[in-house]
Amino acid sequence: MNTVIEQTNFVQPTPLQRCTVYEAETFMEAVASACTPNNLQQYRRVDKRHYVDTRTGELKEYQKQERPPDDLSFYSRSFNELRRIIFANFTGSSAECHVTLTVAPGLSATLSDLQEYFRKFFKKFHYHYPICEYLTIAEPHQNGRYHLHVLLLNTSGNSLCISNEKIQQWWRMGQTYICKVRKPEVMANYFCSVKKQRRWAEHYYPNHRLFRCSNGISRLQKRKMTRKEVSEYAEEKGFHFVSGRTYQISQGDTEGGVQTVNVVTRERFRR
Repeated sequence: MNTVIEQTNFVQPTPLQRCTVYEAETFMEAVASACTPNNLQQYRRVDKRHYVDTRTGELKEYQKQERPPDDLSFYSRSFNELRRIIFANFTGSSAECHVTLTVAPGLSATLSDLQEYFRKFFKKFHYHYPICEYLTIAEPHQNGRYHLHVLLLNTSGNSLCISNEKIQQWWRMGQTYICKVRKPEVMANYFCSVKKQRRWAEHYYPNHRLFRCSNGISRLQKRKMTRKEVSEYAEEKGFHFVSGRTYQISQGDTEGGVQTVNVVTRERFRR
């Protein structure tokens, strides 16, 4: 059972269509699904290799999906979640900073290596700054080696003043860079750009995460409302529409048939 996600012409949801709304201080996103949860339960997973078609009761075997190298939809969920986390936690205040951690050429720089390097680094960092939370974002070089971007947040609200010399002393695996966190829109656009998504797709390591964060990093709260209520709420709160995208989700079965199982629309608003 292959699943294909492709972007189509943007179509605004109908006024009564239900939306899931994510809101931050300057950002709001409304996600509308054309199908209700009951519509989406036509197929039920049994194990890694099999699923049941609930319409017929047939037990079928999954077909390995060959993902085209340029299919960025495979990563859309992770990048959308990353964007929301940035808006939920970072504002560009003095209590935040952006650290880049690179690995020297003579050392291995896979995602697993970076996780272990960062674990040791943050243990030292946390000793000196115990009330800081982090969001780490993995980014590959053209040669497939990875480096880490780390967004640090002082939860007390006080200025986070750290020298690059200190970061270098605690990291010791390669070069380090430190700078202020820019506005959340700028950071989100930087980390979630099509260029970044394409590079991640080229060097994807199965079952590895694009980003990781500490327990104190919050997620945007979500609420349900109709598309008409979204418009009214946006106007009341001073949000304006900036972009919208529609995606068609199709599935193929073992008999070679293809059917559209859902249409999802994402709309973004700014204040």
